[in-house]
Amino acid sequence: MIIKNFEIKNYIDKKNIFLIFGENEGLKEDVISEIAKTFTKEITIKYDEKDILLNPDNFYNNLYSQSFFDDKKLILINNASDRLKNELEKILNKKIQGVTIVLISKILDKKSKLRNFFEKEKDLCCVPVYKDDKRNLLNIAFAFFKSKNLNISSEAINLIVER
Repeated sequence: MIIKNFEIKNYIDKKNIFLIFGENEGLKEDVISEIAKTFTKEITIKYDEKDILLNPDNFYNNLYSQSFFDDKKLILINNASDRLKNELEKILNKKIQGVTIVLISKILDKKSKLRNFFEKEKDLCCVPVYKDDKRNLLNIAFAFFKSKNLNISSEAINLIVER
């Protein structure tokens, strides 16, 4: 299922596996931060795809083990690619509870197996984050000035954005 970055709040409690991909690193960090808000650093585990592929037992031990003190954990996987699709299918079939998995990737081609898997599977969330265009920048600027209770004309914001 494809969702927009600003819709992520609506899915955090409903879904537990996310793919965030694209070239907008700042927006990617914002989405990850929004998901991670309810997790402490102690229950956040970070992996790189190559670490999982080189030592899958360590990954699965962390995935399936539960703590006596925490009922949930967050697993962040950087540099995700098509090579993780089979592992994700296994995890999805196990219907794990209390674990949120976030895959983070650069740009994924439309033919990417991982991207297609996330887009078609109703239990998964896919969040594309593309470069900001002029319209997005205008919206960001308007929101900023509004949050500061400042009145500014759209012409002034256009001048700011064009620089």
